[in-house]
Amino acid sequence: MNTSIKNLFFDSVDESRDEIVSLLKKLVRFPTTTGNERDAQLYYAALMEQEDFETEVWEPDLEEIKRNFNIVTSRTDYKNSPLAMGLKKGAGGGKSIILSGHMDVVPVGDFWKYDPFGAEEENGRIYGRGAADMKAGLTANYTVARLLKKNNIQLKGDLYLQSCIDEETGSTGVLGAVLKGYKADGLIVSEPTNRNILIATIGATWFRIVVRGKSAHASATYNGVNAIQKACLFVEKLNALELKRAENIESEIYRTKKMPYCINVGCIQSGNWPSTVPDKAIIEGRFGFAPSETLDDVRSMLNTVIDEVCEADDWLKDHRPEMELYGTSWHGAELDADFPLVQLLSKHCDQIYGQKTTVDAASFCTDGAMMSRFANTPAVTFGPGNIAVAHETNEYVEIEEILSATKAIGATVLDWCGIAE
Repeated sequence: MNTSIKNLFFDSVDESRDEIVSLLKKLVRFPTTTGNERDAQLYYAALMEQEDFETEVWEPDLEEIKRNFNIVTSRTDYKNSPLAMGLKKGAGGGKSIILSGHMDVVPVGDFWKYDPFGAEEENGRIYGRGAADMKAGLTANYTVARLLKKNNIQLKGDLYLQSCIDEETGSTGVLGAVLKGYKADGLIVSEPTNRNILIATIGATWFRIVVRGKSAHASATYNGVNAIQKACLFVEKLNALELKRAENIESEIYRTKKMPYCINVGCIQSGNWPSTVPDKAIIEGRFGFAPSETLDDVRSMLNTVIDEVCEADDWLKDHRPEMELYGTSWHGAELDADFPLVQLLSKHCDQIYGQKTTVDAASFCTDGAMMSRFANTPAVTFGPGNIAVAHETNEYVEIEEILSATKAIGATVLDWCGIAE
């Protein structure tokens, strides 16, 4: 890369501090919980248009997504939840890239010190729901595009800006972009990564197992079959499966993780009277799976659990539980550490942060994995902020981290796409 151009871009980031803070505050003040993203998406699209991007805003067709992809979702439509995409075509001869973020945020919760949608600034931090996860990333992505135009820097490759919805509830919304043919040679999803570069993400889905028993009076429990007790057999087997999977990890980058593919039993519902033997128990949980695995693999593993428990229990042999995946799902993906986009981003992060950047794997899920798996677009995750404060009360992002991440993303875009004469 031309060093003078890179330095020009870096200086422009520092000079744009006030504009960057102002934009982040504006985005945080949109209360973009699921189903309420429309106004913010239209605003973001208008920003892209100001930078001469060809923009498209549309509500994805959920039924079409279901027909084309193996997903699980509780959503019925994307009303008031449009995707926003922008494209600035390059001069030609360079690689294309998508800078991606999601506009939706999780519910606020209680006990905030700050107004969750007030975007209050204190001690170099911006507080608010979505400040880190991930409106800081959306701010960084847009700022890269804005400063390229401001400094009359034309790329050889195409530059896309992508603002997604539905990430927090399954990353299925981004599949609307896949159906429209959006793809690129590389993608950076600017989730908060605490200065790390993440090249792998897990998959996850919710599951439900309905266990049948037989009701009876509590004074004669022997006349009944306690569904709670039977449900405990499945919980024990799921715990054993989680431990077994932790001992047999195929993906090298996940072998350093204590428990990368967690199986969490989050809810057990059963019984309606202390003096009655319960005749039904519902187990609900979240099943994490490897980047190489699919939802069909998860179904197979859960069915094997049920087979093994039922085979050892006389009642369950004849009263097999019902099992389903429900609610939500994310697919995983993994990128080779030697992939050129990873190498470029690592180089620039090393220079900007003054230390060797860690290339790691994420224990969470992203829209980038969906683009990798279904749009053949290699995705790396890197962005401002710390994932540890995402979803927490008093979520925040440090302003200096946004500036640094913007420089790293921008320098990578310049190298990846190439600079036109």
